[in-house]
Amino acid sequence: EYIVVPYLVTAAFAVLATVLLFVLTLDYQTEAFRRRGFGPPWLDETSAALVVLIEVMLVTFVFFEAVFSKVQALIIDKVLDLRGVKARLSSQHGVDEIPDIGCIGGDCLRGVISAIVRLAVMIILLPINELPILGQVIWFTVNGWLCTWDLLADFLPAFGLMTIQEQGRYACSHFLQFAKFGAIALLLQLIPVLGPVFFCTNAYGGALLFESLMYQKERAEDAEDSNWAYQEM
Repeated sequence: EYIVVPYLVTAAFAVLATVLLFVLTLDYQTEAFRRRGFGPPWLDETSAALVVLIEVMLVTFVFFEAVFSKVQALIIDKVLDLRGVKARLSSQHGVDEIPDIGCIGGDCLRGVISAIVRLAVMIILLPINELPILGQVIWFTVNGWLCTWDLLADFLPAFGLMTIQEQGRYACSHFLQFAKFGAIALLLQLIPVLGPVFFCTNAYGGALLFESLMYQKERAEDAEDSNWAYQEM
């Protein structure tokens, strides 16, 4: 129930936020696009709807983080265990334990800080959505990259990436892979009512992505005969 209840509450909140924001802001957003004269009316209406959906996602994201911020990490951890990834890390690479994701101290603080950073980037980049289509592509690409990094941050220490700087370099070196996964994940989370459900499916996908990155790292290690703890590719 520690997974189901927060999602039900978040889904109810998402419904309320969707209705209120569409009723209160859609006309204003559409008119704002029309005044700028970027394109035909249908393009203005589509862009305005996308902006409202982004706003729904932002407020739902904040609410979800406040209700239950670590559920995705718990799901990823369970999937990795069931798929034998944690056993492989232990037997072949000497990684006996991925840092505990259930503790309250450091992990919670990291989660709060990452949520604040992600929210700040989302808000800062909101004005770019005034560019029809291109603005939304840029917004989802950048925020999708951050989304993936945040999703996997608890597990990247298994690759020897123990600091923000090391993880940042790794995330940048896999920018396209992170951005593509994260952009799709954010799009799914934008779907009204169903959006909160995709927090779970995105976590499952995150586990599969981590597994894929592990195999990529193994191939790079074999090719370069380097040490697992320090080989970042």
